[in-house]
Amino acid sequence: MAQLADWLDQAMAAQLTPLGFQRVRLRKWVRAEKPHIHEVFEFYVLKSSANTPRWGFSLPFAPRADDLSLASKGTPKTARMDICYDPIWRNDGVVPDWCSLFHIPDWQETTEARVSRVVAMSVQRAQDYFARVHSLGDIVEIFKEEQDALEAMLRKNPERKVWSMRDLAWGLAMIARGDPQDGEMLISKFCETFGFEANDSRIERARQRARTIWDSNSEGAK
Repeated sequence: MAQLADWLDQAMAAQLTPLGFQRVRLRKWVRAEKPHIHEVFEFYVLKSSANTPRWGFSLPFAPRADDLSLASKGTPKTARMDICYDPIWRNDGVVPDWCSLFHIPDWQETTEARVSRVVAMSVQRAQDYFARVHSLGDIVEIFKEEQDALEAMLRKNPERKVWSMRDLAWGLAMIARGDPQDGEMLISKFCETFGFEANDSRIERARQRARTIWDSNSEGAK
């Protein structure tokens, strides 16, 4: 597996560095060029030991929800995807061959050339996805577009309610674009689902950051 990790690291650096991404840890790269939005691209390891990509957006003003606790993700190094495009999820849980990398010497091996091809293809698809977003308004639209698919996945996998944690980021994004009423509804839904108080100090600080973004954008539009 060390060989595969080296090939992946080299291929990702070759593809992502020219695009303005920075490596924040092994197999995870982040670009922070759009206002209030971090773009994330990474490969992660499945239980089968296969490596597969996913990509998406992290909102630095929204806290990260992990194991029923909240933490800041305001820097590229702490970025965590609030919107995630995972080719496996989009393929009904089946791992697509084009984006799966598996390497165990003398059993199931890949090649450096295949790793380079898979990374290049994955980065191109990620770039197409990233190109859809230029502002928090675009982020809100993607949250809306993907809600039906998420609810369908939750019906199939009710134990994975963790996917609903995105409601917090969605609600804060709504506030940041000037829609506090719908934003607060989503934040309340998140708090009820995961047992947080609506006036939790960490959530309140995130609200204030979102309001500041809206105030700043409103002032700039005058």
